[in-house]
Amino acid sequence: ASVIKKTQLSLFDFIGVLLCGDANGILNPLSDKYFSAIGGKKESTCLPGFEKLPAVNAAFCTGVKSHSIELDDGHRHGTSHPSVAVIPAALAVAERENSSMYELLYAICMGYEVMLRTARSINPSHLKRGFHTTGTAGSFGSAMSCALLLKLNETEICHAISIGGLQSAGLQEMLHENPSIKPLQAGKAAQAGVLSADLVKLGAKAPMSIYEGQHGWIKAMTDSFNENDLLAEIGKRWEILNCYTKLYPTCRHCHQGIDIAIEMFNENIDVNRIQKIEIDTYSVAISEVGSVFFPKNLEEAMFSLPFSFALGLKTGKVRLNELIPNLGNSELHDLIKKISINENQEMNDAY
Repeated sequence: ASVIKKTQLSLFDFIGVLLCGDANGILNPLSDKYFSAIGGKKESTCLPGFEKLPAVNAAFCTGVKSHSIELDDGHRHGTSHPSVAVIPAALAVAERENSSMYELLYAICMGYEVMLRTARSINPSHLKRGFHTTGTAGSFGSAMSCALLLKLNETEICHAISIGGLQSAGLQEMLHENPSIKPLQAGKAAQAGVLSADLVKLGAKAPMSIYEGQHGWIKAMTDSFNENDLLAEIGKRWEILNCYTKLYPTCRHCHQGIDIAIEMFNENIDVNRIQKIEIDTYSVAISEVGSVFFPKNLEEAMFSLPFSFALGLKTGKVRLNELIPNLGNSELHDLIKKISINENQEMNDAY
């Protein structure tokens, strides 16, 4: 019961994030325009609108929109965001196949399980090598969800998961320049799941050794693999229960700093008396959110620890309503100039 309840909450949270992301993402109108122009069979709704597209394309567009504002759920041990890879694919196929709500929830839960066990088993090495786990492991999870909704048998499900793995893609380089392209990788992961299951339904087969093979996914993607994280306690340890829900529209590595900044704001700290701010954190946080101090747009702001910290300290709130209007705030910039970010080895070890 707790697993089903968390799956319901995950779907509910996803819909809210999708609605908010639809109005703010740079890539959203581009992908909508592209796939609308292509057209095709009207199978599934390109959420949150009303236009129908082929399911494989509707999943892509919905995945892009839901990953546009960094509010989607996450999984710390898998360093990934499962909802934006799994749920768009599940919704697209469930609508096309006229699935029940229980079938949809079951498929989402199992998609999370396959994606997050996969992600957990190869991280943090996978992340350190420069991969974007949402995009890479996400295609496994979305394939699982779609395979269940198509009522594939056990062998066919294996083939679908394998084809999902063969499409695995996503690089962290997008964080270092023009991060507005990041949602593309979530959309591709969702799209890959629909394509995988549909191909198997038509008779396609793929390597059963996609994970452990001589040239398989594990050898290609990580320097450190944990078999227990992938296979232990199946049916007992549910990874969806280990997912977090975001409070702020920023990368998760900013959230500890935001919490502290808001606490200081609530203690009525006089920011004008502050001479220096030193933030200690771990190396992964520095690489992902520690390089941009003065973001030029929303996408950069969502990956800026100095900006989000200063915003929380000055306003007591870090929401989209604060991020966008304060990009050029000179008083905020003066506060940011006082911030330095330092790598802390104790935090590295803990992380």
